[in-house]
Amino acid sequence: MEPIRLPALAILSRASFCMPLCMLAVTLSLCGCGTEAEREDAPPILATSLPKKPVIALVQGRLTVDGQSVNLPGPVVALEDVLAAPSRREALAASVSEPAVNVYIWDQHGIVAVERPDLAQVTKVSLSLEAAKASSGSDGQVSSLAPTSTFPGSLSIDGVSVHAETTPAQLNDALDGSRFQQLKTFPHSWNMPYGAWTITAITDPKGERLVEISIGD
Repeated sequence: MEPIRLPALAILSRASFCMPLCMLAVTLSLCGCGTEAEREDAPPILATSLPKKPVIALVQGRLTVDGQSVNLPGPVVALEDVLAAPSRREALAASVSEPAVNVYIWDQHGIVAVERPDLAQVTKVSLSLEAAKASSGSDGQVSSLAPTSTFPGSLSIDGVSVHAETTPAQLNDALDGSRFQQLKTFPHSWNMPYGAWTITAITDPKGERLVEISIGD
């Protein structure tokens, strides 16, 4: 199946300066120093040390969403348990080469899940890292299946952070084992075997930014 065209943000550790600022904030609070406006403008140091949700991690062939294991293939209810109900569902009829599928779209999370209704199993999950552009086709199908927002959470593959600024070449340098291979038929698509799945990375035309990451068959 041709990848459906749909940023995960890496949260940098601020431990090197978090403690001094926290101690200063406590001291000022106890002394009554500083104006109310100054205290309100202080950056949320502790909050930024936590990864943004949803937190999606691929670790040794396993997929977790906010710490909960999700099987692929698996029932869509497993995703609904952690992401709540999808924003909408689109049913695509079977073609000569492809089976019928249900497409579940979580607009607020920038996530799309593809389900085989004949199997009652989700076989692919995609994250939109860049805003989808208008479809070049006449039916507008690609844009209708794209989430209205990009993925706001955190994505990692075996501990390596993945976001819109990451390239397949950078991932190949950082990851051990399997490597992303560019597809000849779709030059902006790169596939990497990962356990029982394939991870597909789709880049912009220049290959400088990730547009979408898909996990599944």
